[in-house]
Amino acid sequence: RDNIVAAVVKAVIRFVCTAYVEVFRATPMIVQVFIVYYGPGMLVKIGDTATNRMLWGVIAVGLNSAAYLSELCPAARWKQRAASA
Repeated sequence: RDNIVAAVVKAVIRFVCTAYVEVFRATPMIVQVFIVYYGPGMLVKIGDTATNRMLWGVIAVGLNSAAYLSELCPAARWKQRAASA
């Protein structure tokens, strides 16, 4: 019974992570910046205008970079394992 719950949770987490990576890798960064800036960036104001713009820009670039790096890191580990075997 616990294994079924764990398997379902693992499958849901895997789906969410895969969807995140695929969406962020399939769209241009400028589109992501516009979506992040004009979406939650307009609803949540933090500090003055310049700080608010910079913060949401950094968040958009960070989300994009994380999606690309999540693909690079596992690939590098697989290559390292194959080379050492």
